[in-house]
Amino acid sequence: MLDLVAALVLSQAPITVQALVPTSGANAEALLDGKAETGWTPEGDSEGEGILFRFEGEAAIHKVFVQSCGGKRTTLTPFVNGIDFSQVTVQGKKTPVVTVSSRKVRSLFLRIDETGPGACLAEVSFEADKPLDVRAPRRLPATAKASSVLAPADAYHPGYLFDGRLDFGWVEGVKGPGLGESMALTFAAPLTVTAIEVWNGYQRSEDHFKKNARAKKVTLTVDGAEPLELTLKDAQGSQKLVLPRPVSTKSLTLTIKEAYPGSKYDDLVLSELRVWDAEGPRAITTGDLAERASALKSEVGAGPLKGFIDTTLRSACQVPGYELEAKFRSNHSFVVYRSADGDNGAVKEVLDGTWILKDGKTVELFGRSHRNESSNDPYATPGGKETTTITGGALKVTRVGDLKKPDYDALVAKFTEGPLKWSFDCAQVKSFEKLAAAGAYVVEGRAVTAILTP
Repeated sequence: MLDLVAALVLSQAPITVQALVPTSGANAEALLDGKAETGWTPEGDSEGEGILFRFEGEAAIHKVFVQSCGGKRTTLTPFVNGIDFSQVTVQGKKTPVVTVSSRKVRSLFLRIDETGPGACLAEVSFEADKPLDVRAPRRLPATAKASSVLAPADAYHPGYLFDGRLDFGWVEGVKGPGLGESMALTFAAPLTVTAIEVWNGYQRSEDHFKKNARAKKVTLTVDGAEPLELTLKDAQGSQKLVLPRPVSTKSLTLTIKEAYPGSKYDDLVLSELRVWDAEGPRAITTGDLAERASALKSEVGAGPLKGFIDTTLRSACQVPGYELEAKFRSNHSFVVYRSADGDNGAVKEVLDGTWILKDGKTVELFGRSHRNESSNDPYATPGGKETTTITGGALKVTRVGDLKKPDYDALVAKFTEGPLKWSFDCAQVKSFEKLAAAGAYVVEGRAVTAILTP
C-alpha cells in the first residue's frame, strides 16, 4: 500500500523541468530521483557552485526542501527568479530552504556558500499545497556535428546548443551570416518527432542578441527526406515549430537558409535546441562538454595554471567596501563578482560567460557584464541603474611565485599609478613572499585586472 506522502505526490500532475543545469560536476538528475544515497557534487572548490532548475513557464511552487549527502553540513543561498533569499544551513535531513509567497517560480538556483571540495546535495523536493512530482528533463542521447564552428571552438562549439544554458550557444564559422551552414543530429534510438524548439540568436543578453545574426528561415531534413522549410521570429525566448505530421527518425539536420542581420557581427548564433515527441520535449545530451573539459585539464596539467581553474579566487587587497571574487571552471565557464561601496553610492557587477586557454600565460574571456549602480542621492532613480553589455578579451595570468620580487614590485607600481590604485595600494599586495607562498596570481586585462589569491 502506498504511504500517504506517495499518494499525495501521485495526485499531482508531474512537473518536468525545462533545464537542470549544474555549474560544474555531473549527475544532477540524482537530486530528483528520490534516493538520499545518491547526489550531486560540484567539481573542485565548492564555493559559488550551484544547480539551476528552470521551469516551463511559471510553476506553482510554495516551498523548496534540500537534503545534503550523508549528514554533511552544507550552507546554501537560494535564488528564486534571480532574487536571493536568506542563507540556510542543511545537514543531512530534509530541510526547508525557501518559501515563495507568490508561488510563481520560473527558476530556482541553489548556490553553495562554503569553501573547499566535497559539498554534496542528495535531494531537492518541492511543495505547493501538497508535495509535487518534479522530474528531471527527459534526456535523449545523441551525437551532434556542425558544418562549421567559429574559432575558438571552446567558446562556441555545438555542445553549447544542448547544455540547458540559454546564455551559451553554437556559432557557425563561415564568412557572412551562415547561410547553408547546418547542425546534424543522430539519435541513439529512433524517435517520433512532432516539433523542434529553438532559442534563436545569442540569448546571453539583449546586447548579444541584437549584435549577432539570427536565423530567419531554416530547413529541417529528416533521414534524407525532402527538406521542410520553417520560419523563425526575430525574438528572444523559445520558439516551438510544429511539424505538419509526426516523423519517425534516427537523424535530422537543421540548415540555415535565411538570416536576420546582426548590428555588429555577421556570425549567426543559436542558443538552445530541443525536439518534441508525443509526450513532450526531449533534452538532447551529447558528450562534447565533458570531452572538452577533460582536454582542458590535460592541457593545464600540473603547470602554473593548475591552481587557477576550479578554484575560488579573491582579491588580495582587502579594501573596506571592495570585494572581487572569480572562478574559472574546467568546463570553460567563468564568473567574476565585484562590488564597491563609496561615498556616492555602490556598484555591483557580475561578469560571466565562456573562457579559453590561449597559451600558458594568457586566457581569453567571452562574456557579458551585468552592472547595477545605486546612488546615495535621495533624488536619484529608485533601484539604481542596470546595464548588461558584452565584455571579455585577453587576460594575462602570471603566478606570483614565478616572478622575481623586483619584477613583481614594478608590476604593482604600474597598477598603483593608474585608476585602479585604490584596489592595489594595500599591505596584502605588498607582501610578495606571502602571496607567492599562497599561490596567488596576477591577472591583467580589459575585463579584470587584479591580484587574486586562492
